Amino acid sequence: MDKSKKQKWLKLALGLIVTVALLWFVFSKVNWVEFLTALSSMNLLSVALALGFMLGARFLYGMKWWVLAPGERLLPMIRAYFKAQPFFMLPMGGFTGDAARISLMRRGAKDTYKVASATVIDRLTMPLPTLVVTLPLFTLMGARLPWGGWAVAFLILIAVVCAGSVALLLSQRGRGLLLRVLSFLKRWKWGNKAYVQLEKTASSLEGKNVAAWRVVACVGLGFLGDVAFSMVYASLGPQMGAVLDFSEWIWLFAVASIATTLVYTAGGLGVREGAVVGILAAKGVATGTGMTLSLLYTGLNALSILVCWCLGSLFGRDRPGNKR
Repeated sequence: MDKSKKQKWLKLALGLIVTVALLWFVFSKVNWVEFLTALSSMNLLSVALALGFMLGARFLYGMKWWVLAPGERLLPMIRAYFKAQPFFMLPMGGFTGDAARISLMRRGAKDTYKVASATVIDRLTMPLPTLVVTLPLFTLMGARLPWGGWAVAFLILIAVVCAGSVALLLSQRGRGLLLRVLSFLKRWKWGNKAYVQLEKTASSLEGKNVAAWRVVACVGLGFLGDVAFSMVYASLGPQMGAVLDFSEWIWLFAVASIATTLVYTAGGLGVREGAVVGILAAKGVATGTGMTLSLLYTGLNALSILVCWCLGSLFGRDRPGNKR
């Protein structure tokens, strides 16, 4: 087994160990009597509504990706995005999911490298809707905490880095500068392969009309998708006695989402539960209720991924595009 494969297996093992450790820690702090009481208060209509919001959010995220690939058809990209959903649940899910959706578009895409460049921009803009929502809400709700100012500064730094990276990719001079800076990669065999792919991705942006309005539309669709995901919590929470303002549900989703990107676990398991339980406990919600809400969200997330995969696999058929 070569060194790169060993590193991948080590990262996978590390992710699983951290996931199990965090889940054990969170579960050990939960009042399971409160958990069962909260679970028994749920009704199927609320669960079905929450599942509908989650499926709608995934469709909006698929459109967010499509709007960055002018000339590509919507249906094949939605199907590819849906079929790639299981890969986003793996450790390093962002990388495996992106690789899967690009691979699934090889047959149906008119321009494969255009799809690849759209995926890069989509990945870079992904945190922006959450940060745009989180920053003002966190400033209003969490600035009184001792670490509030540092957290706001950290989120601003992430937003600036993401926005700057997107601006660099969209600028012809910026792409040239990026290629010159990374030219040292060509010294190594694996680095040269990565550099060639980066060159092709950068060249695919030339003259492809990836205009600024498309990036703005991408961020806007991402914001709507985030709101839809927030409504999953808002649909389930009141049934358990967790009564929060609408803005607080959005804030809960945003903070939990950011937390899952900072700690390396499989599908965010353990991190999401800890964040949701902690935030709701600060609002006076019982730990068992918070755990019930988080586990229901995780379960519906898995169910929506299965539904998306089935829809992407069963409906429609890719037609070969005019490849580049």
